[in-house]
Amino acid sequence: MRHRIAGRELNRNKGHRNSLFRNMLNSLFLHGKITTTQAKAKEIQPKAEKLITLGKKAQDLPDHEYLHNYRRALSILQDKKIVKKLFTDIVERFDQRNGGYTRILKLGGFRWESKGHGKVAFNRLGDNAKRVILELVELKDKDQELYAAGRGKLAQEEVKLEKRGKKQETKPKAKSKK
Repeated sequence: MRHRIAGRELNRNKGHRNSLFRNMLNSLFLHGKITTTQAKAKEIQPKAEKLITLGKKAQDLPDHEYLHNYRRALSILQDKKIVKKLFTDIVERFDQRNGGYTRILKLGGFRWESKGHGKVAFNRLGDNAKRVILELVELKDKDQELYAAGRGKLAQEEVKLEKRGKKQETKPKAKSKK
């Protein structure tokens, strides 16, 4: 009997399961949505909502308690840029919302692609696992999601511009000969 045993095992040991959840949470906060199996999405959804709530509660706290919550999120996600995005961008999006920050959209059966290339299976091929989309309720554009986490083309261009600006300031000016 499974008395007092919560959660799904997902045919993985504890370390593998924790790293799977960490990677999926990082991808969710980085891209705003992920496609995964229904069992994994149902396991990750409460963890994502607790992290967003942790960030929301930290906004009203003094500095040392804010830092404590920031470090708690950092110990789970282990990516500074994504934790920074969580505590700034994502928390601002859900400022007026009291819970329900994510949703699960079920994908089912088959459908024809828009270009007419043929059927695409939404149940996973091989084991026929049910696939879903887990997404943040308030989504931004794909490029804006990546930019907020310091990734993507826009963020890389900004870093290049900053480096060029610093190099130009630090270079000594050549003396002109007259």
